[in-house]
Amino acid sequence: GVRKKPFPDGLKKIGELAGVPLVSILMVDDRLLTGCLGALGADARPAYIRAPYTSLRQHPIIELFFMLLRSSERFFIRLIT
Repeated sequence: GVRKKPFPDGLKKIGELAGVPLVSILMVDDRLLTGCLGALGADARPAYIRAPYTSLRQHPIIELFFMLLRSSERFFIRLIT
């Protein structure tokens, strides 16, 4: 019943169900513009994984797609900073 990342709804719901303040939640993600952005929007702490585990042998198309997304996000962030 909550919107998906990058909306902070899921993290807010987790904090509510666990009875903990959002600042005590650590969101670990390999995407800047989804998980990390959602964590910042919810006042939680983001942890960015720069080199996530990938399995090109098992899922080459999917993994290449997400590798492209991750590198595009990093490039975009460098442009705006």
